[in-house]
Parts: sequence; structure tokens; C-alpha cells
Amino acid sequence: MLILYEYFKRGEFYGIKVYEVINTDIYYNLAFESYIFETIKKDDFSIIFYKNTDCLVIGKHQNLFLECNINYTKENNIKIARRESGGGTVFQDLGNLNYSFIGYLNLNDKEKNFNILMKSIKNFNISLTKDDKNSLFYNNLKVSGNAFRLSKNKFLHHGTLLLNTNLSKLNNSINIKNINHNKKYIYSNYSKTTNLKDISDDIDETNIKKQILINSKFYYGKIISYTLIENNLNNYMSKKIKLLKNFNWIYNNSEKRGEINV
Repeated sequence: MLILYEYFKRGEFYGIKVYEVINTDIYYNLAFESYIFETIKKDDFSIIFYKNTDCLVIGKHQNLFLECNINYTKENNIKIARRESGGGTVFQDLGNLNYSFIGYLNLNDKEKNFNILMKSIKNFNISLTKDDKNSLFYNNLKVSGNAFRLSKNKFLHHGTLLLNTNLSKLNNSINIKNINHNKKYIYSNYSKTTNLKDISDDIDETNIKKQILINSKFYYGKIISYTLIENNLNNYMSKKIKLLKNFNWIYNNSEKRGEINV
């Protein structure tokens, strides 16, 4: 009855459209996520899973040069991208799972999404806590960061799960410098991290995605489609990828790079 209550409270049954992206390029995946966000209909709810090869992803309002070890990223072929949501700087590789919850604000609820994530991880006997910065922790070690985007009542909640990430690259590529605490920029909050795989051998990408979808049904209805995405391109995505790779977009909030030695 509780499940029916959640559905009927919104007035009708809804369903979940799931997209699993095979492509592992950060610019492609951010573009696809943006495409779903821009085109989603009021009665739809979408979940996206994707992974990226080595990259550093900064929030929309961050100063790249105050957050990143530029020399290290160049030396180790780590791509740099700026997303359209807020939040802090994150390192991603193939040991990290990205998830996105996309829907209109009346349907998409970040607290429900956090419940989904925490219940899904709990299935592997791992209890997580959430801080006021919307990060998830295990024994004060960060395992998930989250960020949000709101536009015309459309709501995007996306985040990362550290499954088996290269923590050495993570720690070396992120280099936060709060120079003069410049209020023009939003700074990341540094936290020590750990991999979920180091806590439980039972957890893996396939199992955690399965649990997220099982728990999502309670709030968002049945899964009505599951689509694999690899190199699907349309006019919107081609233009978005070009924008995301553009130097001015990546560095647009980082013009005071001369104030620190890079």
C-alpha cells in the first residue's frame, strides 16, 4: 500500500526510463545527460548510468586553477571538463559509477534519491551517512559526491559512487587552494575517500545498479524502458559536445589564474 500511495499521491502512475551509456568519454556523457534534461517531458522520470575514463570534472562556478593540479592532469592524460551543475571538483575513472536522476521538480526529490542510494548500499551491509554538503560517507570516509541543476522546473540530481577508483590519481589531481577565500568562486570541501569495494567484496557495478533500480521503483514506478547508449549523436549533442570542449567554457570562471603558480 505504501508503494501505491507514493504513485497515487502524484495523481497517476509514472514509470522510469533507464539509460545505460556504454561510451566512456566525459564530454559525450555530459552532453547526453544534458540532452535528456532538456527534452524530458513532465510525466517522465529518467535514470542514467555511465562511467568515464580518467577525468577531472569541476562545478559550473569553480575556479579550475584553485581546484586542480594542472601539471599532474597533463602528465597523466586526465581530461578536464566543466559541468552545468554546481558542486565540487571530482576525479572519475572506470572504477567510478555515475548516476543521474532527471525529472520535473514535482516528481524528482533529492531526499528520495538519497534514500534510494543509501538503501541500495545498505543491501551490501554498508551503512552510509549524508552530510550537509550532500556527500555520502562511510565512517567519515567519502564514497559519493552529488550535485544539482534546476531549470524551468526540471531537476537534475547526479553523483558519483567510488567503487574501485584509483585513489592515488584522485588525491594527486585535486589540489584545492582557497586563495584569500575569494567569494567569487565556490570551493570544494576536501574529504578523505575510500572505495566501496574495499569495504565489501560483494559490491560491484552490476549489483549496485540493480539495487538502485529496485529501490527506485518504490518512489518512481515501474521501469518502462532500458536503453543502451553508445555513440548516438544528434544535432543538440554535437553542439553540446563542442561547447563542453571549448576552452572558454572550461576556463570561464578561472580568469585569475595568475594569482597562483600553476
